[in-house]
Amino acid sequence: MRHILAAICVVCLGSTVARADMTGNDLKSYCTSNDHAAMNSGVCAGYIVGTSDAIRMTDEVFKRNTICGPPEVTVQQVVAIAKKYLEDHPELLNYRASSLVGTALIEAFPCGLK
Repeated sequence: MRHILAAICVVCLGSTVARADMTGNDLKSYCTSNDHAAMNSGVCAGYIVGTSDAIRMTDEVFKRNTICGPPEVTVQQVVAIAKKYLEDHPELLNYRASSLVGTALIEAFPCGLK
C-alpha cells in the first residue's frame, strides 16, 4: 500500500518537485504560490524539513554539530525560519535551495565555537 501511495505522489507532483537542482527562486515560488495551495505548501514544507533532516542526519554520521536548535523547535518554526530567509535575501535566490535552507537554519541556531 505504501508503494502505491508513493507512486501516486510521484505522478501527482511531477518531475519539477523531484529536481535535485531546485533554486531559492523555485522553493520560494512553492512557498508563496496560491495555485494548488495545499500541494505547493506541502512541497515547500517537505523540502525545508527534508533538508533540515538531511543536515541533522549528516551531523550524526560525521559526529559534528551544524545546527544547534533546541529540542522543542517545531516543524512550523523551521519552515517559518527558512521562508523568512528566502524573503529577506532575494539576491541569493539563484543559489541552490538546500544551501539557502541550511544557511537559514545555521544562522537561526548557531552552535558557536567548541
